[in-house]
Amino acid sequence: MHRYKRLLAMTHPITRSKCIVALLLMLAVGGATAKETTLGFDGVTELVSNPKIEGVTFSGATVLACGGALNCGQFPPASGSNILYDTSGGSGVITVTFDKTVKAVTKVSAKITGNRAITMAAFDVDGNLLKSMTTGGPNYIGAGTGISPNTLLSIALDPGSKKISKVTFRDSGNTFTIDDFSFTYDPATYIIDAGHGKLLDENNVRRYQRPATPTYNLREDNLTLLFAGIIRDKLKKDGLSYLETRTGENAPWNERCGKYDAKNDQIYYPQPDYKEGTNGCGSDLRNRMRIFDKLETKEKNGAVFISLHTNGGSGRLIKGRTQAYWCQKDSDKLSIKVRNAIQGVVPPLFTGNGLIEKNCDLIVLAATEEFNAPGTLAEILYHLDASLGNTDDEKILNDAGKRQQIGEAIAKALVEFSDEKNK
Repeated sequence: MHRYKRLLAMTHPITRSKCIVALLLMLAVGGATAKETTLGFDGVTELVSNPKIEGVTFSGATVLACGGALNCGQFPPASGSNILYDTSGGSGVITVTFDKTVKAVTKVSAKITGNRAITMAAFDVDGNLLKSMTTGGPNYIGAGTGISPNTLLSIALDPGSKKISKVTFRDSGNTFTIDDFSFTYDPATYIIDAGHGKLLDENNVRRYQRPATPTYNLREDNLTLLFAGIIRDKLKKDGLSYLETRTGENAPWNERCGKYDAKNDQIYYPQPDYKEGTNGCGSDLRNRMRIFDKLETKEKNGAVFISLHTNGGSGRLIKGRTQAYWCQKDSDKLSIKVRNAIQGVVPPLFTGNGLIEKNCDLIVLAATEEFNAPGTLAEILYHLDASLGNTDDEKILNDAGKRQQIGEAIAKALVEFSDEKNK
């Protein structure tokens, strides 16, 4: 069957006006979590090669259209008017790859019409074949094989299998078309917890949970929110999904939880109702962790949690200027990545790397174990060392440029951890 008049009406590959034929979305605050997406190719200018659509690149492909170069009589589109064609003069292989916004692909399918048997194969990130399927023979209209055009090929992974990183379609160098390429994936949702925030005192007045620092009047409540915003903006720029436990200066808990300490201009907790002693409001902490309830079961499995803090305690020379704590079984690796990311911007003191420690007494970390989601609580430098009265870390925390570098480094570490976890 000749490459050209049999099916050509070559077009530039862009997306159809209904380029996404079906896009099932679940909105997570600040991000869209797509579960299943079907890509068609209408609206694409003819003859553009290697189109990239919704984070998916089709290498070795060109978009054709009915009314142009495509022979619709024998190679009809499954929907709309455009299809993908294995580029003339190529090797007869179309390779599909996914960018960083499409993670943990577990199922792919496409509708195929060809001059001979077409094989669809799925591979993991290391290039190992996961599964393959074939159309079984020529299936253009008039082929006489009894195989319908636009045969649906579908590959779904077994539980526990490595995820799909690449898909190929091949026919040994002859001509075929692809339409309605679908993929299902379980994207990571990054949950960002800006520690602390204002709470109501006994007079229903909002008060900070942490006192101001001596030199720059910094509040941990505000610093954590600044770091959270930098991480959020980086994830958003990269098209990734995220949730935030708070986006303003107030903590999520809207009931009284402590008394006002006028001397230090902060909330004081005379009768704490949680494991951490007098360090915070347990009701607030438990309430903010209900953010996991916004996620479906599969999304919980793909979630990555971080609680952001700066340190006002003592022990910087012993514990290191940055520490990270964890509880859920996979979270030690996450904690190390986050600590190392921060230390890449602000090197450790002469005492060496900051502390990494398992601590399931912390409510937010106990929740990560409950939901089986990797999580870490990061203490980003010391805004104040209680035993020394002040630290040089306070100056770094007051530097907007350094905060930007630290926040972006943390975001990168979260994504790298998720990528490695979901291979």
